[in-house]
Amino acid sequence: MSGALFQAFGGLAIVVALMFGSAWIFRRSGGLQAINRGPVKIVGGVRVGTRERVMVLEVADTWLVVGVTAGQINALHTLPRQLEDQPSATQTLASPFPQWLARFTPNGSRDST
Repeated sequence: MSGALFQAFGGLAIVVALMFGSAWIFRRSGGLQAINRGPVKIVGGVRVGTRERVMVLEVADTWLVVGVTAGQINALHTLPRQLEDQPSATQTLASPFPQWLARFTPNGSRDST
């Protein structure tokens, strides 16, 4: 009885060790970076809710600003590809958003009491 139990736990330990070893090799070889080498590249993004994001994707020489939720993806805006010395997409999206949002709130700002 104890021999079969030892053999089962030994096999389980080997399988778990192989899984961790494979994950380590995948990370060291840059496997996650290879995903971003296709025709669509992720430039950046910002979380706007628990399950919502605004992301910037690069397709050819165009940046697409998309809204991503759990159930759908909507194109929000298109931009020409930005150069490296210009502000990044996350800086461009994050800075004017509070001012834009304040224009559409009933009181004009969130600070009013």
